[in-house]
Amino acid sequence: MTSDYGDLYGIFPVDFDAITEYLKNTAANGVLSGLGASVTGTDLTVTIASGKARVGGVYRSFASTTNIDYTGDPQSNPRKSLIVINSAGTITKRLGAAAAPEPSDSSRRQTVTPDPPELSSGDLVLWEVWIGANATTITGTDLSDRRQDVFFNEPKTTVLTADSAKLPSVSAPTLATVNGTNVSYGVLDYADASTTSCFWSFVMPHNWFLNDLVFKIRWKATTATTGSVVWDVGLVGVAEGNAVDASPTAAGNTTGDSTAGSAANLNEFSLTIGSASIPASVTAGNLLHVRLQRLGGHANDTMTDTARFLHMTIEVR
Repeated sequence: MTSDYGDLYGIFPVDFDAITEYLKNTAANGVLSGLGASVTGTDLTVTIASGKARVGGVYRSFASTTNIDYTGDPQSNPRKSLIVINSAGTITKRLGAAAAPEPSDSSRRQTVTPDPPELSSGDLVLWEVWIGANATTITGTDLSDRRQDVFFNEPKTTVLTADSAKLPSVSAPTLATVNGTNVSYGVLDYADASTTSCFWSFVMPHNWFLNDLVFKIRWKATTATTGSVVWDVGLVGVAEGNAVDASPTAAGNTTGDSTAGSAANLNEFSLTIGSASIPASVTAGNLLHVRLQRLGGHANDTMTDTARFLHMTIEVR
């Protein structure tokens, strides 16, 4: 869709489709946290700290440090290197060609030559590294920070309530209203010792990126003050022309969430489905079914009481 705003934008038309595509490809890419660089000053190794980033719309987490070794890379003229996260999610280096510095009395970022290296498709730049002529060490002054924060980096959240759930005809929790002293609220009562399920369905947003999904399940016990509840989430997407009644893929959680010491208190269980584990059918524009189960018969579900589900949030990270 193209619109010409005349005097407001001069003679240039505004291509909203192109702007949307640009934001889709670039807005969510950048460093979320960490990924700093350090050197010892005694060798040719640059250490990239742990951290998180979004590259090509995909969430990437690096739990440990990554060493980038430049042994064998110095030449008789200086060269520039870029440390990047590539499209496969690996921290690696790109090397530029060695050349005499221009201006000749300058170095590092003050030089026009040597040129930085060409990037490969999907690269996210972290650091620029100056490799001096015949260098035997890399020092802190040889590092230039090229990290960029994620644009529009607020998590996107959807809330799924007990009242909005769809209940199957068998093995379903019971919709109920709790009338407290101060407030009344809706719950789904999940019985002990059996697998019970409920569902929500909605359309995946058109600007969906393949990222981690974090499910936060809020619940309380009815009367119990000890024991754990095993919750699991399943997902399936449905494209046009495919069967609506499709089987969800379970996250496979078997970790129990311990109830609070008081049955009146709220519990929260966080379950993350990483981008690599999200079914391929979960894509922009497709219908999405979300299933929430209590695995009451699992050995790790030790709370002999009804679990009262209040709501679940889905955060796109």
